[in-house]
Amino acid sequence: MALSRPEARATAGLSWPGAGPQTAVLSIVLVVAAIAAGTSMQRVAGMGFAMISAPMLVLLLGPREGVLLVNLAGALTSALVMSRVWREVEWRRLGVLAPTGAVGVLAGAVVAARTPAALLEVVVGSLIALGLTAVLLARRATPVRGNPITVLFGAVSGASSVMAGTAGPAMSVYAVLVRWDQRRMAATVQPFFVVIALGSVVAKSVAGPATLPDFSIAMWAACLAAALGGLAVGELVSRRVAARAARRLTFVVAYLGSLSTIVHGVVGLTG
Repeated sequence: MALSRPEARATAGLSWPGAGPQTAVLSIVLVVAAIAAGTSMQRVAGMGFAMISAPMLVLLLGPREGVLLVNLAGALTSALVMSRVWREVEWRRLGVLAPTGAVGVLAGAVVAARTPAALLEVVVGSLIALGLTAVLLARRATPVRGNPITVLFGAVSGASSVMAGTAGPAMSVYAVLVRWDQRRMAATVQPFFVVIALGSVVAKSVAGPATLPDFSIAMWAACLAAALGGLAVGELVSRRVAARAARRLTFVVAYLGSLSTIVHGVVGLTG
């Protein structure tokens, strides 16, 4: 029986019916490049892997396999970055963010199971964009303190991860509200993102069948090499980027992530 288009994309070296070997090779190169570029951005800005890699991976692999690969590769990327910055991690703050983020993932999975995915993307992306704008307008206001704001944004970040595939923008809003030091923020969100990404994988597996791309061992090795190469490039760039520039880059990445989420949702609603 012939494979459907999304299924065929995830098999036999990323090829599909009618595609020649050159197309398959190009697809492999694009997957590897997407993972490498996303990892580099994650190391420099502290976030951005999903925003950089997800569009290409979903296009090449289809929504189910592509998103699941983004979640797993995102967890690996955050773990790799954490290995370089763990001395800067604020473990006490992480102790509040991680469990509330996990609760947010569970709540988001319940909502996602009852709501069209495209509508969720539009709503979550719009709320995050509005939050980022509000923070920009009020960036000179008195910083917010206390655990309640940490609990709130940990949960929101976890929920937005499983509902719209993006946890970073909510963390960017939180970082500005509490005036979080850029280096410590970029380090602390890495283990947080690992928890959120793996939690999203588990939630999706419970909610329905979760399938990984049918890659060969060589292709999986190429993906790992891409992540390690991207980390090395990001390491070099991060040494030459000032904290203020990195903070601005984080905000730009968060904005682009929220806007791409909205656009993707609108396309899904109108398509």
